[in-house]
Amino acid sequence: MLALRGVDVHLEPGRSYAFCGTSGAGKSSILALLQRFYEPSAGSISLDGVDIRAMETSELRAQMGYVSQEPILFEGTIRWNLLAGALNPDTVTQDDLEFACEQACILDFVRTLPDGFDTDLGMKGGRLSGGQRQRLCIARALLRKPRILLLDGQSCLTRWVSENDLMARGDECVGRTERGARAACAGQCVQGTIDDHDRTPPLGDQGRGCHLCDGARRHR
Repeated sequence: MLALRGVDVHLEPGRSYAFCGTSGAGKSSILALLQRFYEPSAGSISLDGVDIRAMETSELRAQMGYVSQEPILFEGTIRWNLLAGALNPDTVTQDDLEFACEQACILDFVRTLPDGFDTDLGMKGGRLSGGQRQRLCIARALLRKPRILLLDGQSCLTRWVSENDLMARGDECVGRTERGARAACAGQCVQGTIDDHDRTPPLGDQGRGCHLCDGARRHR
């Protein structure tokens, strides 16, 4: 049984996209395909005109930042968890850590902790609330300065201020490098955040018939 069929989407740099649809429509599957966790059985996915199957997975994923539906943190300090996602941890400065956390709206909280970035999070980040864990995961993704930022899950959207804020803050992070513009793709978005995206590709039942449309017009 195919998870997706008839999907034809062109994502432009510097824009945000929200894949929307019912549960099981294939939103998370699209994000997994973009990262090459799965290979398409037909058709192709290209980045800058190059089929991603011709790229090393490490090269492809180095250009991406990903936040999953469930925040994934490990036992250790905030600093360690953030650096775990960096492309080159040895080059990350304290300023870089603080800037990423500021963009993820978690820096003020970190500064209130007695040990700051050296605070131990406990098993799976259990000493933090769900929202705090989610924001740290967003900061970790931004620390990579990704060309493509992938957010999967409703919590990613509702807990990080708004999608307009997402793009503004993400652009600031990417702007500190010369890696180029970035599209943000989100799965399982909610109605309140849809209109903030430039484009909203809707997915029908079982991932059928995805095409681009204007988000605001589509949902009025």
